[in-house]
Amino acid sequence: MTTKEMQPMDIDNMQNTDTLGINSDGLKSGVGKLAEITQPFVPLISSVFIIVSEAVKIYENAKHNKNICASLLMRVNIARTNVEILQLQPRICDHKAFYQFVEVLKKMKDFMNDVSNLSGWKKYALANSVHETFTQLISEFDKSMDDLHFTITISNEQQRKLDQENLNCDIEEMKQFLEIIAGGVTDTKSHINTVINEVQIINKKMIFPTRKQKNLLLKSYTEGMMLLANLQKS
Repeated sequence: MTTKEMQPMDIDNMQNTDTLGINSDGLKSGVGKLAEITQPFVPLISSVFIIVSEAVKIYENAKHNKNICASLLMRVNIARTNVEILQLQPRICDHKAFYQFVEVLKKMKDFMNDVSNLSGWKKYALANSVHETFTQLISEFDKSMDDLHFTITISNEQQRKLDQENLNCDIEEMKQFLEIIAGGVTDTKSHINTVINEVQIINKKMIFPTRKQKNLLLKSYTEGMMLLANLQKS
């Protein structure tokens, strides 16, 4: 039994192919088409990373409602992870859906910024307003993630329960804080805003405060911070 000798390979006459048998011209064409498809998404992807960076800073500097900010920041970070995966494994996405996704992230970041400081809280002075806005943002975020078929999500019953606990905790702490400053009930938007304005006026006058102003501000903040510390420990 004889075997046929393998003929030497003529390198000069070989076709220009890669190891997968894909013609290099076809590969270049495919890369060009992919770049053409993904180009409109570049500004949107850049916006996502900017929003993430700003949201992190807001959380780190938050003076109030840290739990609410944490719940939203977690979702913003998950959005970033999905976008990073999309960059590594490009696929066709609906441009309108991606735009809406970025807009939702912007609203989440803006809400974090508002509730994290006393002046921004004025927009959501009633507890129901905070609750409704937070819930709406979570719903819009989950929908935008589904629309883009992102696979890494935290939309489950356990997380929703934790979100509500964090939300209720922060709302109650803010109510207690404002009640101490006001020395009374804070169940109306106008009264809450009046209290916040008074505190901000005192803050501005702290450059040359009177003894009465200094004592009032010190007493209000000391009592408020002690209560918040006790609530966080419990």
